[in-house]
Amino acid sequence: MRVIELSNHPGDMLNDASRQRLAAEKRALDGYEDALIQYRARVQTIRVKRDRARARRRWWTWLRLVFAVSREKRKIPRQALQTTGSTNLEEKLRAGIGDSADHLSDRQQAEIQRLIQQDHDFHHKRRRTGPSRPR
Repeated sequence: MRVIELSNHPGDMLNDASRQRLAAEKRALDGYEDALIQYRARVQTIRVKRDRARARRRWWTWLRLVFAVSREKRKIPRQALQTTGSTNLEEKLRAGIGDSADHLSDRQQAEIQRLIQQDHDFHHKRRRTGPSRPR
């Protein structure tokens, strides 16, 4: 018996949803990394200004920048929560695809095979003997 897949629309939709979720996670991670780079640059800039003020003996500027460094260090960007699971759409699509033979239990697959074989035997026997005559 040859099986020809005519359409795998739910599977395609599931693949699209997975790709979109992964792309969104990557965008969020890239945004966090960019914010972290900017944060480190701001802190480093203030530290350099603080060190220059100390070297030039500008004590009020140095004191102000000491507090600015600690204030800026508290503004570290927060990383977005990582979603390791799948989205609701993916779960719904998986549940809809769950009727396929890949997700059937062994008992269900055996029952289907038995019914197919029974049907095959019936038609094979009928072909050999010919149609039965009505009484």
